[in-house]
Amino acid sequence: MNSSAMAAISVLAILSIDGCLSDNKTERSWVLRSDVYGIDEFYEAADPGTLVEADVANAGYVRELLAEGKVGCLIIYTVPYLSGGDCRLFDIRLAPSHWSLESTKVYQGDVTCTVYRYNPAG
Repeated sequence: MNSSAMAAISVLAILSIDGCLSDNKTERSWVLRSDVYGIDEFYEAADPGTLVEADVANAGYVRELLAEGKVGCLIIYTVPYLSGGDCRLFDIRLAPSHWSLESTKVYQGDVTCTVYRYNPAG
């Protein structure tokens, strides 16, 4: 993977504990208010156009970014329910890559935010 391309894009995803990608319209208004769960902080810290919020509608595009090695940071919110949905962000075979845990935070309601950075050294 090209490490210079990796640094360009951060992906923020909201996943249920069964690994299903959220419909952000639902979870953002019902579960993950951006002012309570720190989502606004990620947008404020990101350069314009470098943070992509994955959802059911753009999952294919985000998978392409991952497959092309253009993602340098994964911000994964895990919400404590089984959605039974059929859209998974990581549902295709991606080339192996190494990621380092940068941080984990547990919010009210047992919502977890985990941040991983691409690690070219593996």
